[in-house]
Amino acid sequence: MKKSILGIFLLNIFLFPLAHAATDFVEGQDYRTLSSEAAAAVAAIAPADPNRIQVVEFFSYGCPACYRLEPSIEAFTRKTPSDVDFGYVPVTFHPGWDRYAKAFYTAKSLGILNKMTPAIFTAIHVKQNDLSADDAMAAVFTEYGGIDKQQFNAIFNHSPALDIDVAKGDRLMQIYGINVVPSIVIAQHYVTSPAMTQGDTRLFEVINFLINKEKAIRKI
Repeated sequence: MKKSILGIFLLNIFLFPLAHAATDFVEGQDYRTLSSEAAAAVAAIAPADPNRIQVVEFFSYGCPACYRLEPSIEAFTRKTPSDVDFGYVPVTFHPGWDRYAKAFYTAKSLGILNKMTPAIFTAIHVKQNDLSADDAMAAVFTEYGGIDKQQFNAIFNHSPALDIDVAKGDRLMQIYGINVVPSIVIAQHYVTSPAMTQGDTRLFEVINFLINKEKAIRKI
């Protein structure tokens, strides 16, 4: 009997902080919720599968905080449930970041995003390379993606689809009210960021909380 009571007592000690932590996530502080009008505008631009949960990072290769967060993002994506999709939307609100957005969509269209994202981050934030010239950016694609300069240039500078993707990202950024990166959008309804959660560890706790919250609402 004593062991049983002790076991229940210890179980409560360990479970209570977890349950308490979930209730500590405050709307307007740790995350914000889109208005119904904004959510409808997003759905019109980027329709989503109602049986899946989207988690999207608004970021830029030129953002130091995004670079620092990337290893945690990679770890998070390896552990996400099978019904959760993760993606990126590059922002362009800082001078020069438009070309990083173009680099992202160029890599995505070529099917080498997994190779190029760490390569571009490293080139900018570790090697301190200046990628403001097309030749410099093309060289990174050649070295790490096996893409020759002509192929790179055809997409980076002459693809109408790429321009449409950049414009779509800009529009989503405006609707979501993204003014700081990295920012994370969950299920097209909730927005959070390390700035809101006061750190990366709590950020992912909030993301998981919102994923589960949305699943409970949708009953999926």
